[in-house]
Amino acid sequence: MKKKIVALGLLLILVVAAFFIVDERNTILPGNFSFVKAQSVDMGVYSNAQASSVLSDINWGNVSLGVATTTIFYVKNLGDDAYVIGPPESSSLVCDDNSGTLLTGDYSPYFTLTLNCSGTQLNPGEVVAAQLSLTIGYDINPHVTYFSFDISLTISTLQLSAGWNQVSFSIIPANPDFSNILSGISGYQAVTWNGTSYVTATSVDAGRAYWILVLSAQTINMLGAVSNTCTLSLNPGWNMIGGVFGQSLSASSVFTSGGYYQLDTWTGTGYQTTTTINDGQGYWVFILTATDITLQ
Repeated sequence: MKKKIVALGLLLILVVAAFFIVDERNTILPGNFSFVKAQSVDMGVYSNAQASSVLSDINWGNVSLGVATTTIFYVKNLGDDAYVIGPPESSSLVCDDNSGTLLTGDYSPYFTLTLNCSGTQLNPGEVVAAQLSLTIGYDINPHVTYFSFDISLTISTLQLSAGWNQVSFSIIPANPDFSNILSGISGYQAVTWNGTSYVTATSVDAGRAYWILVLSAQTINMLGAVSNTCTLSLNPGWNMIGGVFGQSLSASSVFTSGGYYQLDTWTGTGYQTTTTINDGQGYWVFILTATDITLQ
């Protein structure tokens, strides 16, 4: 059975492989799915809720095309900081025919993975039950009789492009200082708007937006407490605001007093008017009268 282990820092790597046969009833009969964890200081995977038995192998049983097949395991936060579990990510998909010949083409659209605990905050030492589901599309090439791919269980991240980024933080670290959040990134700048001018940003707050300049693309691991609601006091004129965790809010539902006038966000090359406030994004909002808003 083909196996491939990739160590990606803090990511948990699952290696999944299976033989299967497609019959007239669209049933896939798999062998064992190997489940291997790479070195990780933050995340562990186990077969029991007590997190005492490390999980190394999964047998999915029979898999029917178009029908989700699930497996249960347990994820434990082995680190010192809380984090939010991200969606599962797959890579390195390989498909062979019955003779072991590699089939060319991209078959990844036929494989769908979902994780029921994506978006869950996991505190240090906490264990959560995870249900991973795999669905294989009905119209996959019938000559495919073997496949393998890597699955990464990730934590939530903030992606920064080279240049200026207008962002917000929906996960607030225990140490919210920018010097901590952006540690290891050289040459960065972080500023925010105080109502009349730009000022150096020293720490992050929920619901606020920031400009961050980085010299090259960066990925920031989001460790801390989830912020899914906050109240902001805004002054007449331009204000910078941000989103809250896991939500896409309609501007019309946030600015219910009628003072809302314009909402813009930075695309990386210019401003774009929008009507929604999304998690992790920063915005300029122009209002006519002082108002308090609640993001939730």
